[in-house]
Amino acid sequence: MRKCVWYLCCLFLSAFAFVACDENDATFDKYEGWQQRNKVYFEQVADTARRAIAAAKAEHGDQWEQHCDWRMFQSYYKVAGSAATLTDSICVKVLNTGTGKGCPMSTDTVRVHYRGMLMPTKDIVNGKDTLVQEVFDYSFVPPLDLNLAFPKLLGVSGTIVGFGTALQYMHCGDRWMLYIPETLGYGSTAQDKIPAYSTIMFDVTLVDYYSPGSNIPDWH
Repeated sequence: MRKCVWYLCCLFLSAFAFVACDENDATFDKYEGWQQRNKVYFEQVADTARRAIAAAKAEHGDQWEQHCDWRMFQSYYKVAGSAATLTDSICVKVLNTGTGKGCPMSTDTVRVHYRGMLMPTKDIVNGKDTLVQEVFDYSFVPPLDLNLAFPKLLGVSGTIVGFGTALQYMHCGDRWMLYIPETLGYGSTAQDKIPAYSTIMFDVTLVDYYSPGSNIPDWH
């Protein structure tokens, strides 16, 4: 009987050790709950933007944009005057205000500097919890040097809806940080370095824009 009890105890301890070892070997998945986490992240950014805009309007009235770095724009595909929602709007943080007067149209070609990023995410780096932000595409390496960086030509209508929407409100020289919900980005379709359902961010500077049929000069 003692041998039986001893054997069962050894078996239990062996099984426990195996489970513990298996748990310790489990890899950390930084994309776990990705869709919900991205949804919450964009909601938090939108809440920050709304509060800042509301406070600026309450204090400065029609001059609020001169006192607030945040903007919210509804998708250019939506009918003008229709009620905006979180799924059809982007958030913008103004980093620099340019001196240009006009704005690109959906049929125009733009010359821009940009860096595309995923939302800040916890990862394990050298065994420690670290907040990282993955870059999935870029035309410059920070810090942005306008004298050295080579801007990229893009057709406004050829970009994702959120990016194209922002461009149509920008003036030459503007530098914005765009926050784009997955509904105005790539949605449920994963891209090379972009998981499905990603809220994506772009650091964008509008250099110039050109109407259809106009001569686009070489960049020097």
